[in-house]
Amino acid sequence: MKKLLSLAVCLLLSVLMTGCARKAVVLITQYGPNDPRVAEMEAAIHKQMAAENTPIAFKTVNMDIVGQPNPVWIEQQGYLAVSTADAWGAQIVMIAGDETARYFAMNMIGKPFTMIYFDLVGNPESYKLTSSGQAAGIVADVPVREAFAAMKELVPHAQGVAVLADKSLEGDAIVAKINAMNDLAVRVVTVKRAGTLAEWMAAVKEVQGKADLLCIPSYSMVLPEKESLTSVPAADLLRMTSAVNRLPDFSFWKEAVGPTGVMAAMVVPVDIQAAKAARMAADLLYYNTSIASMTEPVLCSTHSLVINADRAEAVGVTLPARLLPKEKLLPAEKAEPPAK
Repeated sequence: MKKLLSLAVCLLLSVLMTGCARKAVVLITQYGPNDPRVAEMEAAIHKQMAAENTPIAFKTVNMDIVGQPNPVWIEQQGYLAVSTADAWGAQIVMIAGDETARYFAMNMIGKPFTMIYFDLVGNPESYKLTSSGQAAGIVADVPVREAFAAMKELVPHAQGVAVLADKSLEGDAIVAKINAMNDLAVRVVTVKRAGTLAEWMAAVKEVQGKADLLCIPSYSMVLPEKESLTSVPAADLLRMTSAVNRLPDFSFWKEAVGPTGVMAAMVVPVDIQAAKAARMAADLLYYNTSIASMTEPVLCSTHSLVINADRAEAVGVTLPARLLPKEKLLPAEKAEPPAK
C-alpha cells in the first residue's frame, strides 16, 4: 500500500509539471503493460485526437486482470487506477475491456468521472454503464455468423464445430451469442468451458473426434491450477493447444492467429473501436456535447478476416490464392506486373 501511495504522489507531481493547457485523459485496460493490443489502442487514440486538433494529456494504466485474475491484485490495481485518474484530474476515463468494466468502471459509478468504454463484447448494462448516466461508448459486434460462414468456405466438408472458451467475461458474452444463433453455416456440436490448464487440454483432446472445426472465443484467463494467482500466458496456451489440435481452428482475436495459434480469426479491429471512442471523448471535451445524449451504446460492426497460411497448412486446409501471402503463391498464380 505504501508503494501505491508513493506512486500516486509521483503521478500527481508529474501532472502538475505538464501544465493545464491540455485536457486530461486516462486509459484503463485489462491487459498487461507490454500487450500489443494496448499499443494499438494508444496509437489510434492519439491519431484521432490529432485529427480532431484536440490536444490531451494522456496516461495509460494496465491493470493486467487477464494475467493476474486474483482478488488481491485486482483490488491493488483498482486503487492504482483510481489514484491515477484522481492525480491527473481526468476529465475523461477511457475503459478498455469487459474485465476492466466489471472490476474498475462499476466502482467508479457515482464518483465525479466521465467514462468512455470500448473493447467490450458484453452488454454494458451488465456493468451498470448505460444506466449510470456518466458513461458512453463502443461495443464490439462480434462477427459470429461471418466467422462460421468463412470457415465453411475454407473447409467445405465441415459439418460440426466444437466451441472451447475460458471462463472470462468475454467468453461468457461470445459463447452466449453463439448459443443464441440457430442458423449458423456450421452446426455447433459441443461447447466446453475451461478454468484450468488441465481442463482446457482435456477438452482439446476430447473434441478431436467430435467436430470438424474448433472455435476458440476466448483463452486469456486459464489458470495453471485451480488455486493459481496468475493465468497461463495466452501465447503459451495457444502453442500447447495447436500442438494437440488437428482441427482447423478459428477465433475472434487477431492476436490468436499464428503458426502456433489458430488458423483464422474474424475480428473487430481494436484500433477502429479506440478511434471511435476517442471521437466521443473529443466531442465531450471540446465540442460541448453532453454525456446524457451519448449513453446509448454504439455497435462497432466493422470486421476483417485474418489468416495464417502456415497454420492452415498444418491443419490440412488449402487456402484459395486470394488469401495466400505472395511468398506462398506459385509463379503462375502471382499477379502480372502492371503495364507501363
